[in-house]
Amino acid sequence: MRIVGYIEHPVFKITIMHMNHRYAVKFENSGLEQTYKIRSSEKFSNTTDIKKAITQQVIDRVSDHFSKMNL
Repeated sequence: MRIVGYIEHPVFKITIMHMNHRYAVKFENSGLEQTYKIRSSEKFSNTTDIKKAITQQVIDRVSDHFSKMNL
C-alpha cells in the first residue's frame, strides 16, 4: 500500500492510500485510528474523487465514533 495523498484537518491526520484497485482513508487522533476502504470505480478513480467524498458530515461521524471510544 502506498500513500497517495493527505487531507488537511486541524484535529485528524487523514491519509489516503492506494493498493490493488482500492483506496484506504485513514483517520488518526490521539493514538486511535479508523480506516475506510473504498474500491476503485468510475466514481472513485483518483485522489481528487476521494477528497471530495470526505465531507464535513463524514468527518463529524468519524469524530463521534472516536468520542464514543472513551479511552
